[in-house]
Amino acid sequence: MHTIRSRWRTYFAGETKDGQQALLGWHSEFVAVLLFDAAGDLLETKQYPLGIDLKKGLGPAVEAIADKKIEDIRRELGFKGKAIRVQPFSVEKWQIRLKLLPLDLEDFLAHPDQFPPEDAEIFRADLEKWKADQNCVLEWGNSYYLDKNGRTI
Repeated sequence: MHTIRSRWRTYFAGETKDGQQALLGWHSEFVAVLLFDAAGDLLETKQYPLGIDLKKGLGPAVEAIADKKIEDIRRELGFKGKAIRVQPFSVEKWQIRLKLLPLDLEDFLAHPDQFPPEDAEIFRADLEKWKADQNCVLEWGNSYYLDKNGRTI
């Protein structure tokens, strides 16, 4: 399992009033909510539209709408912020996922013969260190590299 901590204005980790682990945050034109069981398995996803048109751009007014919606959802869920522990997951329709490796290390593992020997040696060392440090990658609009304590590195 991997730990995720909140990243202000991006995503929020915590627990609902009924004890489910939750990850929620602004994602495009809606607030995404992912609910996990105690074993860290993804149970359910919910989408809360913001009623905004991103073609008109971002700014303080749009951010205020998203902040208010997130606060309303937090209240509805009885959300308490805290670190959560979850299994790797993927919500393809939103391109939100928790995966074990960053893209460059995935590419290396998929095609090690396409790298010069000196680069391959560096990638192997990076891969060993990444795994030993128990890091992971949360993709939520961007790729956030997390350490074993759920903090962005």
